[in-house]
Amino acid sequence: MLSAADGRLPPIWLQDDDYKLVVGLPDGTIITRDPIRNPGSGVFPSFDELSASDGSDLIGFKQTGTGAAEETVQTALRRSVWVDQYKQVIDADDTQCIVRAISSGASKLLFQNRDYLVTGEIIIPGLKFLRGDGMGCTRIVQMNMTANLLKFAMVFAQAGGISDITLTSNVASFGDSGSTGTALIIENANDNFVCERFDIISYNKQITFTGGYQAHFRDFRCLFFTDHGIKLDAYSAGHEIAGTQWQSGKISNFGFLGDPEASIGLWMLQGSGEFFRDIDITMVGLGSVGAPPVNSWVRFARFDNVLADSCYYEGWTWDGGAGGYVLDIEMKGCWAAGAGGGAFRPSGSERGAGMVIKGIALDDLRVIGGTFRDNDCGGVDIQGGSNVRFSGTSISRNSRRLGYNNVYPGVRVRANVSNWSFQNCRIGNFSLGVFDVQQAENFVIETGASANFTILGCDLSNPGPGKQPFLNGSTSTNFTLSGNSPRRAAPLNLSEQQPLSNLCSATIAAGASSFVGPNGNAADAFSSAHIIDRPGVITRTKIAVPSPPGAGQSYTYTVYLNGNPTGMTGQITGSAQAAVIEAAFLVAENDTLATLVAASAGAAVVRHNVINIWSP
Repeated sequence: MLSAADGRLPPIWLQDDDYKLVVGLPDGTIITRDPIRNPGSGVFPSFDELSASDGSDLIGFKQTGTGAAEETVQTALRRSVWVDQYKQVIDADDTQCIVRAISSGASKLLFQNRDYLVTGEIIIPGLKFLRGDGMGCTRIVQMNMTANLLKFAMVFAQAGGISDITLTSNVASFGDSGSTGTALIIENANDNFVCERFDIISYNKQITFTGGYQAHFRDFRCLFFTDHGIKLDAYSAGHEIAGTQWQSGKISNFGFLGDPEASIGLWMLQGSGEFFRDIDITMVGLGSVGAPPVNSWVRFARFDNVLADSCYYEGWTWDGGAGGYVLDIEMKGCWAAGAGGGAFRPSGSERGAGMVIKGIALDDLRVIGGTFRDNDCGGVDIQGGSNVRFSGTSISRNSRRLGYNNVYPGVRVRANVSNWSFQNCRIGNFSLGVFDVQQAENFVIETGASANFTILGCDLSNPGPGKQPFLNGSTSTNFTLSGNSPRRAAPLNLSEQQPLSNLCSATIAAGASSFVGPNGNAADAFSSAHIIDRPGVITRTKIAVPSPPGAGQSYTYTVYLNGNPTGMTGQITGSAQAAVIEAAFLVAENDTLATLVAASAGAAVVRHNVINIWSP
């Protein structure tokens, strides 16, 4: 019996033949194997058996490290398959080899560094990962210019996705318009569906997400499309979207050789708790649109450092008037710049605000920080909605439309829109950048019953030449204006205003006149004048009398500053008994203020109640 020092058999070289193996164990037991290459014995399979297609199932494998499980080489290798292993000579393109690889049962499909040409939509079930050799290196190219490319039909499977792959269609040049289909459709994905390090180039519809929860997309590009970059589709039974995450992306038509005017970068028709971070949307028709239709919603969305740059129309659109509802949206550090198209403005277009907010079913939109600048037709246009709040936002130079410098305001609130606020914002012509343009008024509230709004601690300095910092057309008194600058701009801080009451100690005879002030009637503008204790603005004067002057008669009121008449003058005539005079002027510390009252020759003899309104 041959044996080594440690009791093991030394290497024995055998001819290619059958042998009987007899092994004697130390306890005297004899074990016989005959023949030794019989695979049924589990000992020494033949060369032919090992080289067969299933020979890897006869070889054991154990991964390095403590606790690794034993398995066969076949099991280990079949966890991932190379798509090219399914390529057959008769295949006209790569469509069928990809389909065969998907059907193999492997969870990971590996693509080589080459173009894979396909001629129709490829359906991928759940638990499948497609991995290439890098963006631009591995490309799946759709040759059918009307077909979709990849569709993940997930049925809420817990895993799947793509990485390191370019999806494109068969175009002649970089930047050409591509297939009219959709490059990537995801239907009812679930946790652990991940698409990363991928791009889509020259496909009219790039990503359509039709339902699923907590899917992740990161490090991606969507280039050259006529319809949409990313679309979260509207709700339908069994297709709900919630919790998707989109991070570090580029959505752009810069350099597109097709028509981008109808394209939408990010199109949200549904969503519930989506996250968008570090995404640049450039030169599309509409940058980001949230406009859910009937029976759908966009809610609880969070945006962080998302830029809508050089869009042909609006940069951001939030629309609660399309049938569904928009609520609880938060944007931090987001941008809109260059909306309206600039030199590329669509023919006949008068649009181009940085952000448009509208619709009765929009509630609770919060914009924290961020910038709206150099847009063609205004920075922010609030046409509807409620509980819209801006905090710490910069809004500058938003009248870039060619030939319309100093025309559009920084912020415009349309008539009768209520329940909104701006706090600690900088709104004016500051921070000169690429375009030397100036917005007109910094803030305009159109004439109407807008109410329950707040402008607090905002800097509205430096409007356009000849324009006012603030125009308040609200007919309501239910609002707060306080702490804003410039401090002596007439209507900016009405909530801090103080009444300066005047005592009319005696009646004023018909045809006579008298100054009135805090100390009663006086013959001159100084004897009973208010002495101003700090700089501010006299914004208006309010007057009331116990009896009207009578038919054809009048009382005339003129406010005097430092003994000189101002432009604040007005009348009560006929049967009227009250008036408000609006003609603001500045006052400084130690200025004097008095009001001259003159009764017409046949006017009733009465005392006059006069209040001057001071505002900081």
